[in-house]
Amino acid sequence: MKNKKSTVRILLLEDDIKAIAALTQKFSEFEQEMIEHGLDLSLVILSEYSMVEQYINPDNKHEYDVVLLDRDCKVGGSFHALDFSKFDLDKIVSISAIPQWNEEAKGKGVKRVVLKDIENIYWFAEKVIKEVGEIIGIVWSNDDTYKSEPLFDEAVRNQRKGSSCRNGSNGIVGITVWNVVSGAESSC
Repeated sequence: MKNKKSTVRILLLEDDIKAIAALTQKFSEFEQEMIEHGLDLSLVILSEYSMVEQYINPDNKHEYDVVLLDRDCKVGGSFHALDFSKFDLDKIVSISAIPQWNEEAKGKGVKRVVLKDIENIYWFAEKVIKEVGEIIGIVWSNDDTYKSEPLFDEAVRNQRKGSSCRNGSNGIVGITVWNVVSGAESSC
């Protein structure tokens, strides 16, 4: 007889497309680890605060194992419209890019915070997944984070061509990534 998997339900309240893309990519990688632990993943993404007010707050049928909570919403309003009393505050992760909003969430009892970093979005997503792993009891150590960075391939090509460092963060990322991959001791 086949073992029935348990489904981990995650509610992502986020309106930034880059953050959603990075998080869903990392969740697709993390899902493989979850499967090895007999778990499935259900990811619900809402990108407007009004959806929280209309669908999540009045709903008593659905339970979520983890809530990833941004604050600001492009259409105005706030994802902090969430009815915090309906959730285990230990299972909410505040993911705002603005420290003040993460502090506001802490003031409502949220204990977990990952500061959103749009400039290092995959690093941010990795940190969020590690928090989720802690909540559901799976330690995830993905050593391939640097490979999912959009600049990884460009950085390796530039380093192989012998390019010098460029101004800005792209050159530094390129050298840093190359050092991880090749062990080279070059620096800018």
